[in-house]
Amino acid sequence: MKYLLLMFILCLGINVNDQKSESENVKAKIIEFFDAFHKQDSTALESMVMDNIILHQYQLIKTVRQY
Repeated sequence: MKYLLLMFILCLGINVNDQKSESENVKAKIIEFFDAFHKQDSTALESMVMDNIILHQYQLIKTVRQY
């Protein structure tokens, strides 16, 4: 009985540890995506998304009028 309880506790600890590392991996990928987004690196963005996504490029042109 003690052996089963010990195995259960060990398995529970391993499961929690796996969830934490998976969570950290997801956070790292999100940070990587937004870093590429802010750098306007379309090659890096295309490598991170699904194949059937269509990326559009928009650019705001700011004109300053002097009177």
